[in-house]
Amino acid sequence: MKAIITCAGMGKRLLPITKEIPKCMVKILDKLLIQYTIDNLCKCDIDEVIIVDNYKKEILEEYLSSENIPIKITYITQEIIDGTANAVYSTRNNIDNNFIVLAGDTIYKVEDIKKLIKNTNSVLYTRKNKINKIEYGTLEIKNGFITRIAEKVTPVSNLVNCNGYNFTIDVFDYIEKTPYDDRFNEKIITNTINLMIMYGYKFSGIEIESLDEISRIDDIKKLEEKIKDEY
Repeated sequence: MKAIITCAGMGKRLLPITKEIPKCMVKILDKLLIQYTIDNLCKCDIDEVIIVDNYKKEILEEYLSSENIPIKITYITQEIIDGTANAVYSTRNNIDNNFIVLAGDTIYKVEDIKKLIKNTNSVLYTRKNKINKIEYGTLEIKNGFITRIAEKVTPVSNLVNCNGYNFTIDVFDYIEKTPYDDRFNEKIITNTINLMIMYGYKFSGIEIESLDEISRIDDIKKLEEKIKDEY
């Protein structure tokens, strides 16, 4: 199985840190954000990591190429940063079987990646008590299967999308059918999932302990305190 890590965006909310580096290269304690996930992928049944990049890609690629990473790394540039669905779609010529997608601004634990690998057509989620309606996608789940993902609108639950996905190659056909979201002028992968659900595909939700992401500068210190004990 292959793993895609989406790293194309700049991370404006992390300025001035991201003025010189892509968001996935923010340092958390003694390691870069993306190193945590790559290291954990190396402990799972993953044959290749495909990094979808754009912003400051030369810095990212040069750094990772200099590291002794015991897994194949492939780089694909998302020429136009126009949504998570198109980021996934840019990898279509490199994918021939089920694959997983992870966000470059998030750290995923080994046990959560392994759960994701085992569950075809699945989404990682966690529970949050306080949710900013414009910040997260929230899930409706019935009998273990997702009925809808509401993306950055009034929350439909306290189940927050963690941007970790398992897809079959059918997803590429549905990305082509996914309209651009007028709010962002982007193709959003959660809209693709909703479309596939409408056409009869079943997506299971996999609950994990927490969403360990970096969105703002304040998140860096919080995550550093947390991973001292957990990673």
